[in-house]
Amino acid sequence: MMNKLATIVALSALTCTTTATEAESAGGETAATKVEVSGYGGVYILDVARSIDQAGPGLGGGVDVVFGPLSLGVEGGMLGYSGYFSTGGSLRFRRDAQWSPFVRLGWTLISSDSPFLVNVGGGVRYRLGDRTVLIFEVRDYIFIDDPSHHVAGARIGLSFSFP
Repeated sequence: MMNKLATIVALSALTCTTTATEAESAGGETAATKVEVSGYGGVYILDVARSIDQAGPGLGGGVDVVFGPLSLGVEGGMLGYSGYFSTGGSLRFRRDAQWSPFVRLGWTLISSDSPFLVNVGGGVRYRLGDRTVLIFEVRDYIFIDDPSHHVAGARIGLSFSFP
């Protein structure tokens, strides 16, 4: 378990370093512009390859550090009936608009006996106020050792930002 968690942390650090370097070389912002704290709830299909009827609840929360159009963060909670820990980043489009779409990519660990999963997704953020956003997202968690097995889900969340 600790080796898997250490690998996720190392991959996150590599992602953060690469993203900051790319933003700097493109003339973008390199300093964190804000921190966001989010909470999520949703429904997940536990193993799409076996049965689409195996749905379970999902609850979680996380913290993102926002660098211009990029955000990097960690989250954890319950995915179906197992605990999870994820890290990754998202690219946001039309950040200043009322409706702001985004795409996401990251790594996930569901339990100590499962392999790493790659998580991919996207959604839209709806601005409720200066610091409050409602988030609609679809995400797929793909098992690295067997890509035919994955966990798909839809979730809704609320995010609060701090400068």
